[in-house]
Amino acid sequence: MDIQVKNHEWRGIDKVKSMLDSFDDNIIVYFDPDVDGMISGYFVCKFLKSSGKKYSWYVNSNRSHDWSIPVEKLKGMNVIAVDFMISRDTIKDLVYNGCNIVSMDHHVNQNAQIWINHAGKSGIVINNQYPFEDEDGRYLSGAGVVFETLRSIDPDFDTEENRALVGLTLLSDVCDIENPLAKGYLYKLYNHKMKGYVKYLIENTIGERDFGFGVPRLDRKYVDFKFSPAINSCLRFNKEDEVVRFFLGSGNLDLSYHTRQKELVKAMVQSATVREFSNLRVVYVRDWEVLTTEDISVLSNFIGLIASRFLDGKRSVISYLISKNDLGNGYVKRASFRGNVNGVDYLSMLNGILTGVGHPSAFGIVSISPSKVLFNKANDLCKKAEGLNTNQVNITPVANLSIFAATKGKGMAEYNMYCLSQNSKYIRYIGNNYKIKREGANFVRYLVDGIEVISFDTTLTFSTGLIYPIFERGYVYYYLQGDN
Repeated sequence: MDIQVKNHEWRGIDKVKSMLDSFDDNIIVYFDPDVDGMISGYFVCKFLKSSGKKYSWYVNSNRSHDWSIPVEKLKGMNVIAVDFMISRDTIKDLVYNGCNIVSMDHHVNQNAQIWINHAGKSGIVINNQYPFEDEDGRYLSGAGVVFETLRSIDPDFDTEENRALVGLTLLSDVCDIENPLAKGYLYKLYNHKMKGYVKYLIENTIGERDFGFGVPRLDRKYVDFKFSPAINSCLRFNKEDEVVRFFLGSGNLDLSYHTRQKELVKAMVQSATVREFSNLRVVYVRDWEVLTTEDISVLSNFIGLIASRFLDGKRSVISYLISKNDLGNGYVKRASFRGNVNGVDYLSMLNGILTGVGHPSAFGIVSISPSKVLFNKANDLCKKAEGLNTNQVNITPVANLSIFAATKGKGMAEYNMYCLSQNSKYIRYIGNNYKIKREGANFVRYLVDGIEVISFDTTLTFSTGLIYPIFERGYVYYYLQGDN
């Protein structure tokens, strides 16, 4: 396998090194509440500990990805913020209120580097999205930007484990993993042995043991279906302090929140109203109509996940939650956008009608006034943004899965480990040599030409579903999934 490695030297690293060297123990590490933000913060804390510096930490509630600490409370503090966008005005306010701040981020911010000095205090933002930075480094996650920064300052920070953790965040966040340089990080992740910190992450997110073949690894399917949901479900239920402590090695995750998340999302989906356009789905939920025993105040934390649930491979999604104010009037409490095609800059294209903060193809909507006129405009802009970049499912018809598995199965599974989800390759089984090996209330295990195929949707058949090959625990597994 061709693995390319390039070390990125962001502009301003010399200033960051000088600032970090000068920081006393009055340091706050500001985490962002998602997997990328957690690993980013872990990197900083690990670096500070190795440097003999003491620190405290902070993380927002309600999956909020903005600056939430009152600036006036930070006078005299040294802040290291990771994986969320901070405006020039906020940096200026912090510096002018007697605070030093280093921000390392990967969200689109301003064209000129943010670097402010005043009265002996400084603020800087390192960001791989600046137009003057190398374009081939734009794919990196927030943790990737932090890693490259700290690696540049201290070469000893460049370890196999740290590179594997960057690979983990490339999968958990919205990143272009088809960039040739991303493969190097992902390769380190997929081939990292279950030991050390990686073993700790797996053992505390695996839940009920699976006694199948192979040693658990942080491979793609594990990250997508075990690790990220375990972390993000806790964050959506406002258990952010417990999650930070877990990543810092001193806390346990309550994996029951993943089950509660499934139940709550199901209830929200059932109560949702959907409006369909040619290139856009508009989904809204009235919080008082959701049949759940959960605290209604947490529903807004799931609105981005609701948007993702309604992606159908054909349309982008705007989702929003409607709540009631003290007078009983409805208002939009939170809104999100998810693009149909990862890599398309919907954020810029929709900027004239929507204000968003986040990634080009997945972002929170700051404010929205729902109307048919607005959604028609958004639909037209989505169509224009996508152009020829439509999702075309790559399907190979196979009459004998055993022969395919022996000749091409490994290659297709390996390809699926390194491609964007929209570009995954699938198998359409057109043979008839299959039987049920085992089944339960929520799964079916088939033998197809002697090859095991697992389905977690008991309504699927081989005529309505597609087989998805993927590496899991070092072996090729085949899953029957829905055909959108």
